[in-house]
Amino acid sequence: IRDVERSRGLGDVYKRQPITYTPHHASHAAAGYYTSPFNHCAVVVLDAIGEFECATIWEAKHGEMKKVWSAKYPHSLGLYYSAFTKMLGLTPIRDEYVLQQMAEQGDPTRFRRDIGNYFGAGDLHLEYNFHRGVQNWDIGGWTVQDQCNLAAAVQERFEIQIARIMYRAKQLTNADCLVYMGGCAM
Repeated sequence: IRDVERSRGLGDVYKRQPITYTPHHASHAAAGYYTSPFNHCAVVVLDAIGEFECATIWEAKHGEMKKVWSAKYPHSLGLYYSAFTKMLGLTPIRDEYVLQQMAEQGDPTRFRRDIGNYFGAGDLHLEYNFHRGVQNWDIGGWTVQDQCNLAAAVQERFEIQIARIMYRAKQLTNADCLVYMGGCAM
């Protein structure tokens, strides 16, 4: 490699370049803001774990970004959604779209209260750590409809939490535009 670098005159270039660290959520926020058409916007980043931050809100204005709110591990919508994806026999970080499709076929009322018990007061306050999955349910013997009903309750709560965070972003930034980034945005 050094011979190739020398032959191209690149050896010294690599040595002079500073290495800069960018926090995980800041990189999500920057990718969204700097590729958006907005001068002033709220940027919401939601994912599983990004250096222990699971949710952040940024105010982006005139080319600058400032973090105005965050939720830290274990309060993670991404982990919550992936844990239920796994519980339903699907592959986390790949098959969340299948859970969403199952939710369309289900009725959330049957499991609404059970799912609601995982969430405390306030924006994104979880009463359960989903890092190792959902370990307090046994779905053996459930019908496909039971699984779809559970998926519907999971999806409903997911959307409620996202709406709360988006409302918080509006309150904190007073921006009329929104950029949504991170794994949960997918």
